Amino acid sequence: MSRFCRGVPLNIFDRSEIKPTIFNEACHISACVDTELFIMEIEKEECLWKTNSKEYMVDRYAKAKAWVNIASRVFNEWDGFNKEEQELKCKLIKFCL
Repeated sequence: MSRFCRGVPLNIFDRSEIKPTIFNEACHISACVDTELFIMEIEKEECLWKTNSKEYMVDRYAKAKAWVNIASRVFNEWDGFNKEEQELKCKLIKFCL
């Protein structure tokens, strides 16, 4: 069961939950996600890359929310996914793309 903070699952960055068979899906996802859109969405989330940002340094919740925001914008069918699928997509875009 996932814990949530500010509507963001706290365990979306736990690599131990990603099973090796899941990486087969990662190949499919990387082929389906528009790379340019993905980069543009990351650029919008300064807490992921701007090293002098307060959120970059200490706010893991801002980072978790940023990854959820990115995933929701790069996956057209995001609203059709259940919570577990959304968590998986967040993990996959963070670790596999």
